[in-house]
Amino acid sequence: REFKDSKSESILEQVAKAYINKGVVLEEQGKSQQEIHVYNTFIKEFKNSKFEPILELVAKAYINKGVTLEHLGESQQEIDTYDTLIKEFGDSKSNPILEQVAKAYFNKGITLGESQMAIDVYDALIKEFEHSKFEPILELVANAYYSKGVILGELGESKKEIDTYDILIKEFKDSKFNPILEQVAKAYINKGI
Repeated sequence: REFKDSKSESILEQVAKAYINKGVVLEEQGKSQQEIHVYNTFIKEFKNSKFEPILELVAKAYINKGVTLEHLGESQQEIDTYDTLIKEFGDSKSNPILEQVAKAYFNKGITLGESQMAIDVYDALIKEFEHSKFEPILELVANAYYSKGVILGELGESKKEIDTYDILIKEFKDSKFNPILEQVAKAYINKGI
């Protein structure tokens, strides 16, 4: 706490990591409200930092907070948390920060369930990040295509479902990143169902 006003980037980064670690430990102990409080305090104190590694940790704190809210059944607060992250960091040029933004979109889609609203969120993720060259972000794009296809199938939109899987396969079949190839394989399997 006494170091949070330091001007040293390395000291501030250590303070930021300590906040995240404290939140994770509280989560492991089942102390969700205290965990959320730690993330809120950290976000408030560090969201205006000029240091990219700290901003990456702020973005991760938003994700961690959203996941905890989901575990508590606080869907609207969870979605609001993801929306705030998207709004505050969506214009970042940092791939690790943008990965957290893409996670926020994806997690929001999951929370919205099998609905047109979820499809709209997945479409926004795809549109925003489909041209990324950063594999962890592309994995989330592939996941969004796959999840969109599943929802379309559940909603009885089988032609749109197949079309979505076809796009996923076309865009990612040549990937060298195994998590993306897993989504391609699942798309092939679902097309055959």
